[in-house]
Amino acid sequence: MSKVKKGQKAVQFISADIKGGTVDLGDYKGKKVLLSFFRKAACPFCNMAIQQLIRRHDEFKAHGIEVIALFASSSNEVLQYAGKQNSEFPIIPDEHYKIYGRYGLQ
Repeated sequence: MSKVKKGQKAVQFISADIKGGTVDLGDYKGKKVLLSFFRKAACPFCNMAIQQLIRRHDEFKAHGIEVIALFASSSNEVLQYAGKQNSEFPIIPDEHYKIYGRYGLQ
């Protein structure tokens, strides 16, 4: 798949999040969704960005936007770093780039 383009339909996926829940993108059909892809969970810039998403979560909700974050890290790594920030939205570990690859991301 090529790079993600504005207005492109989201690629369906089902995956576990760091809290043990299941995230099925199909459940978000008809909703505005912000998919946020991050590098490794230990990346300080990625952790600053996830903090911003957490701080602005109520603002996104008020505008009808659902947030889903993904990290190119294992569940343990995400829990050790970004997972400590207690987000209200799902954070998905994608250590083997399965979802990243479906979106053309490396």
